[in-house]
Amino acid sequence: MINKIFYIDPMSYGNLALYDYGLLNGIDDSVDASYLCSTNYNYKPLSQIKVYPLFKYHEKKGLCKIFSYVYSLIRTLLLILQEKPGAIHIQWCKVPYVDFIFMKLLRIFSPKTKIIYTAHNVLPHSLKKGDVYIYTKLYSEVDYLITHTERSKDELVALCPTADEKLNVIPHGLIAYDTDEVEVDQIITDLVLEHDLKDKTVFLAIGRQHKSKGVDILINSWNKVCGNDEDSTLIIAGINNEYEELCTSSNILTFSKYLSNEEFNAFLKISSVIVLPYRKVSQSGVLLSAIEMEKPLIVSNVGGLRDPFTFGNIGWVFDIHRLEEFDLILEIIKNEKSVLTKIENNKIEWEKVKKEYTWDTIQEKTVSLYNLACDF
Repeated sequence: MINKIFYIDPMSYGNLALYDYGLLNGIDDSVDASYLCSTNYNYKPLSQIKVYPLFKYHEKKGLCKIFSYVYSLIRTLLLILQEKPGAIHIQWCKVPYVDFIFMKLLRIFSPKTKIIYTAHNVLPHSLKKGDVYIYTKLYSEVDYLITHTERSKDELVALCPTADEKLNVIPHGLIAYDTDEVEVDQIITDLVLEHDLKDKTVFLAIGRQHKSKGVDILINSWNKVCGNDEDSTLIIAGINNEYEELCTSSNILTFSKYLSNEEFNAFLKISSVIVLPYRKVSQSGVLLSAIEMEKPLIVSNVGGLRDPFTFGNIGWVFDIHRLEEFDLILEIIKNEKSVLTKIENNKIEWEKVKKEYTWDTIQEKTVSLYNLACDF
C-alpha cells in the first residue's frame, strides 16, 4: 500500500527550498508525496511529485500578508479534505496562532490525518510575547515531532513534557548551493586582490548576525589574541552586522549585507576556518555548508553544533561558558597554522562525518516516520 503524504512548507524559498529539495528529491516510492509550497520556490524542479504552489504571502504587505497566508491555509485544508492524505508534514509555522487554528480545524474535518511537524528551531531566535505559550500548544497538538539534534529534543521536552513520546531525531542534511562557478571565482579573485588575502589564514563568521550568534564574543577574543597577527584576517559577512564598532583591529573585514549564493560560496572557499561561537542555536546551515565544503570549524558546544565532531575530527569545540577555551584555540591556530591544513586534508575524517548527514539517510528515516504515521 502506498501512503499519501502532504509536505507543507509556506517558507519554501532561499535556503529553506534547499532543504525541501534535499528531502523530497527522489523520495522513496512507498509514499505518494505532494509538495504544498510557496509560489516563490526558486530551487531545482521536483518533477517526480505533485507540486502545489499555494503560498504567496511574500508578495503582499501589512495586513494583506496575513490575509494571504490565511487564504492559503484554507486552500490547503480544502485540498486535504479532497485528497485525504494519511499524514501531513509541516515544516514551518509562519503565523503560529493562525497555524494552531489550522491544526484544530484539521482535527475536526479530517480527524484521521496525522500531523507531523519539524521543529527546526524549538523557539524562534527572537522571542516575542506569547511565543512560549503558542509553541507549547502547537507541540501538544501534533501527532509526531522531528528535531534535528538530541539537544533540541531535550530542549523541546523541557518546554513541553507531553511531547516526549512523539519526538524523533532526524538530522538536517548537508547544504550545497547551486551557483555560477565563474561568478564565484571572480568574487574570490576580487576579494583576494582588494583585501590582500593571498597566503593569509582567513577566519570566517558568516550569515545573518545577531546576539545569539556570538559575533561580539568572536571580535573581543580576536582583538585580544589575533589583533596584531599580520598573517591572519577575520571576515564577518552577513546582514545586520551591528558590531562594527567593536572591530578595533586592522585585520578584521566586515561585509554587512545580504549575501547571494555566489558570495556565500566564495567566502567559504577563501576561508581557512569557519567560526561559530553561538550562544544559542538548534542547528546551523553554515555548519552543514562548511562540512559539505570540508572546511575546518571552531564551534561552541550549543545545540547541534558539536554533533558532527562525534563522528570525526573536523576542528574544535569550546564551552560557551569558558571563553578562555576559545582564546586558546585561536592562540593554537595563530602559532601553528598547519593544524588547519592537516584537518582540511584528512579525507577519511570528512567522509565519516558526511556519511551521517547524507540526504539518502535522512529520506529513509523520514519515510519510515511517514509510514508509521499512516499505518498507525
